Amino acid sequence: MYKYKNWTNYSHKNSRIILGICLLMIFCLFQKTTVNAATLKVRYGGKNYNYTSAQASATLDGSSINLKGTPGVLINDTCMLSASDVFKKGLGVSYQYDKSSKQIVITQNDITIEMKLNSKKAYINGNEVTCDVAPTKIKFVAARKTKLFLPARFVAEALGYSYNWNSTTKTSEMKQPFVINYDGSWKVYKGIQGKVTFEQEDIDLSGMPSIILDNTPLLRASLVFKTKLGADYTYDKESNTVTISQNDTTIEMTIDSNIAVVNGESKTMGTAARVIYNKATQKNYVMVPGRFVATNLGYEYSWNSGLKTSSIKTGEKTYFSQVFSESSDGQASLIAMEATCTNKKDILTLTGNTPLDILITEVDSLNLQLTISNVDANIMDITQVLSDSYYLKGVWLSSDNNVIVININKEEECNYYTVNTGNEFKLILCENANVDIDKSGFQLKFALPANVKFDSITTEDFYYENKFVIHLVGDYSSYFDQNPIQYNDAIVKDVNVDTTNEGDTEIAVTTCSLKGFKLNNCGDYIGVNIANPSSIYDKIIVLDAGHGGKDNGASSRGTKEKDLNYTIIYKLAKDYFNSPDSTIKAYWTRNDDTFIPLDDRAAFASEIGADVFVSLHMNSATSKASGLEVYYSKDNSSQMGNLTSRAMANLFYRHLIDDLDMDERNVKSAGFVVVKKNTVPSILIELGFLSNKEDYSKLTDPDFQDFAAHSIYNSAVALFEEYPTGR
Repeated sequence: MYKYKNWTNYSHKNSRIILGICLLMIFCLFQKTTVNAATLKVRYGGKNYNYTSAQASATLDGSSINLKGTPGVLINDTCMLSASDVFKKGLGVSYQYDKSSKQIVITQNDITIEMKLNSKKAYINGNEVTCDVAPTKIKFVAARKTKLFLPARFVAEALGYSYNWNSTTKTSEMKQPFVINYDGSWKVYKGIQGKVTFEQEDIDLSGMPSIILDNTPLLRASLVFKTKLGADYTYDKESNTVTISQNDTTIEMTIDSNIAVVNGESKTMGTAARVIYNKATQKNYVMVPGRFVATNLGYEYSWNSGLKTSSIKTGEKTYFSQVFSESSDGQASLIAMEATCTNKKDILTLTGNTPLDILITEVDSLNLQLTISNVDANIMDITQVLSDSYYLKGVWLSSDNNVIVININKEEECNYYTVNTGNEFKLILCENANVDIDKSGFQLKFALPANVKFDSITTEDFYYENKFVIHLVGDYSSYFDQNPIQYNDAIVKDVNVDTTNEGDTEIAVTTCSLKGFKLNNCGDYIGVNIANPSSIYDKIIVLDAGHGGKDNGASSRGTKEKDLNYTIIYKLAKDYFNSPDSTIKAYWTRNDDTFIPLDDRAAFASEIGADVFVSLHMNSATSKASGLEVYYSKDNSSQMGNLTSRAMANLFYRHLIDDLDMDERNVKSAGFVVVKKNTVPSILIELGFLSNKEDYSKLTDPDFQDFAAHSIYNSAVALFEEYPTGR
């Protein structure tokens, strides 16, 4: 007992000692932390401060900049960094400070920043701007150093650097600007760094993107037109001339001149061809106006402002065209014959003054014969040999005794099918179903069951799941087991063939990201183009049902605004925008009762490369307020051709007022996020006031809701008719 008692006392005593030591250590640690934060004594603006906020670091392209014992400080939530340590030595700018005038001059590349100590007024290349915090001299008492500090974000971004404040690591993260040299001087390029696609496939522009000068995209001449499009290309450094040739077209350009010569004829380009030196890669690139060169070579060219992409496609080209005189005795007559190509297909078109009765005979794998009986055959014989076609190699026409025979020589590895519409007959030659998908003009293709007609195939777009479904009437699951579907796995993630409860076939195609799609009738198989929506569709609109999920919006008499918006612009408008005769591709920001942040709604238009954006809302105020108004934002300067947000708002307003008989509240500007932060012309429709008895009665009436949905659709149709996209 005695030993136990002494041991107990001893244990208690030691426990107290250990506890005391722990408390002392904790106290010391706390004191050390507090002292460290408090020991950064600084003086600026004539006052002493115990600085306890973040002691900021700085990086350039991920590498730390030596701050030499004087960390960045936050003044009014603005990170201030040493002018000499960060900007002069770290970024390598030319930096001068005049003590007598207190003037600061920073120069790099083609940018000059003029500032003055303790003044928020600054000048960038002579243009007056205002800083959040003025340049300030800060004395670090312990280090006995006084340095001039500058607002980090302002200076970095003015010089063209990208800037990010990392709140977790308390770091000013800066990245080098895109610096190029042309027209005899260095320039910080702050414009669009564009992409280029050919036949809907991205071209790797590593090292040098396309750039825009004088509102004209410039593309790399050798990579785009020689390597990808197969044109002949030369650049003569002595004469400073660029020559690009393909088929029967030759384009000659002189560097720094906007005058080009096309097959001997002088033409004016949107901007001059240039040799541009990229400081980062230390290489020269010959850049030429993309639209001018592509279209003069016979390609289709379009610029997508949302995706910042120059899209080049094989345009329609006429190999030959022949017009015959009509019959004088009333017999069926062959009026015209024409051979063209488009989208990697060769098309022979025959036109008669009445429907033509044509018999097709497969002579062998290289030759077809078309026989047209009972026609006025008093026409000349024709021989056409083609060298620049895809599949059609020659056409020979002969006539005798009211019979016309057309012999066709083609590539062995090609498929053909016909389209007969009244007086017009088309023979279409395209790639063979056996062509490997890697060499195909399509991103997905499948052999068509013998008894399935192209016109009976339907599709459904589940873009919000990066998926679309192809429907075939009938069960063909075993057929596709025997005839696997080919697809490009860089674009298509998965293909699943399933049978519905009704016994039909669904081909579910899941893409790696949101894509558009188009089915092509290739006779015995279907070819599917899959690419960014703007490369597939001519007209794209984003429709936004305001509010959703936890955000009810306005409400009245138990009716929630979010539900009305959803019913009108999604459930009802979908039938119009997705109808077979609609030429507009519509995407919706939400397709159910989901909350979506406003910034995400605005960003969706850019994500899919949309042309315009429409958001639908209902108003609420006093019971007397009523009527329809359409908003746009003055801060959204995006355009689609000549279409601005304001012009779009006026057009929709006129159509909706005419259709719906609502009180007029006019077109207005406001800073709503979905229109202000959008990258395309955007409007917000306030269809009426839920707080007003008459408006409420209309807004909740099913017939009015359908009228409103139809009016929005008709307004969109009118918009694209007046302002075509040019794609």
